[in-house]
Amino acid sequence: MICFLTQIILQQNLVKGLSGYDIKKDQDRAIDYLKTISPVTYAENGVPTLIVQGNKDKIVPLSQSKKLYRKLKRAKVETSLIIIDNGVHSFSTTDKSTLDKMTDQMVDFIISQKK
Repeated sequence: MICFLTQIILQQNLVKGLSGYDIKKDQDRAIDYLKTISPVTYAENGVPTLIVQGNKDKIVPLSQSKKLYRKLKRAKVETSLIIIDNGVHSFSTTDKSTLDKMTDQMVDFIISQKK
């Protein structure tokens, strides 16, 4: 229960920090503002996009990265989604071997964009 409450507080603080709005008092304004900075909003006119997401991220839920990935695919934007097992938001708990593999995948994606 404490972990869940901590996650809610972190998310509320993140919304306040990004938008300037208190999600509990100004939910509609906060949501409207956050939509303007969300990459999902701009997927139709997107550029090749690599998404790297930890499946234990408590800041950005994996579902949001999957949603962006789907929208980019539907818009026929070249995209790739790398999901890091047990990865947190900063990848600070990710072992070196996984980080090395992730780096290789990132480099491969960048090289694949060279025309």
